[in-house]
Amino acid sequence: MDRVRDLFIVGCYTGLRYADLEQLNADMIIQSSQHIKIKTKKTGEPVVIPVHPMVKHTFDKYDGSLPRVLSNQKFNEYI
Repeated sequence: MDRVRDLFIVGCYTGLRYADLEQLNADMIIQSSQHIKIKTKKTGEPVVIPVHPMVKHTFDKYDGSLPRVLSNQKFNEYI
């Protein structure tokens, strides 16, 4: 449940869809400007999102990555 909560928090602070959370990793964080740059799966458009301290904390908590993403159905069930 802790992993699901952390993923939900990252989703809330970034506004990313579930499909985009699946592909999110530490390499997408631009360290110099503290932004996340990602190409969204649905539209294929690149977006730049400011990194909230809670998102940074979550990446640090899991050693520079996010916890493994569950299936969308299980994720919603746990939420």
